[in-house]
Amino acid sequence: MKDIEQTLRKLGSKPSISEEHGLELITDKYLSIFSPGISTGGLAEIRMALNNPTRKITTTTIDEEGLEISKENIKEMELETNIIAKYQDLTKEFPYEKNTFDFIYARLILHYLNYQQLDKTLENFYNSLKKSGLFFIVLRSAKNLKWKKNVSKPDPITKVVREPYYNDNKEVIGWGETYFHTVKTISEHLNKHNFKIKYVKEFQETLYADFMRTIPTKPNDLIEVLCIKE
Repeated sequence: MKDIEQTLRKLGSKPSISEEHGLELITDKYLSIFSPGISTGGLAEIRMALNNPTRKITTTTIDEEGLEISKENIKEMELETNIIAKYQDLTKEFPYEKNTFDFIYARLILHYLNYQQLDKTLENFYNSLKKSGLFFIVLRSAKNLKWKKNVSKPDPITKVVREPYYNDNKEVIGWGETYFHTVKTISEHLNKHNFKIKYVKEFQETLYADFMRTIPTKPNDLIEVLCIKE
């Protein structure tokens, strides 16, 4: 186990409060896992597979560079039969049958979906989750808007906020879109789609500006939710 931990650190693994919360929930009875938005280098998914060699994980992303890094790490750990990593846009396709997954691990991904996209995605997630399956969510809180600069007001229809991305010269090089949530907004979405909320937590965590967690950002306010399909 010590050798495995050293290897994961070499690949870029770093401590994460919310990641640990999610992984601790995945006991041996959860063998089929869907992880939208591949974690840093696929390391969370690698840990899921290492904890149980019979486990099958499907993980997706629209980040082509991140996908290739993840595939390389998965190959190095010889887990290609346990982890399927692929390019997939949740807003355009969801090719999974009903009652496919025991556990859905959605850390820091759902806030990139606007109001309408989130509703459609949650409907797909509910259908693909088995009865008594768990749905773990971590997303960015609207509390972050108190310190963010140069962001737009939330769109009245999509609820999305636009925020600029800067280069090293502090020049705007692009715009991101985020649906910052409150406990009320995410709870309303989940209740609408028949998920039973087991708990909701709010806390701060230092996130990173890059895929491999080398550039730390200001601590972010996060909302963590655990749901079950009854």
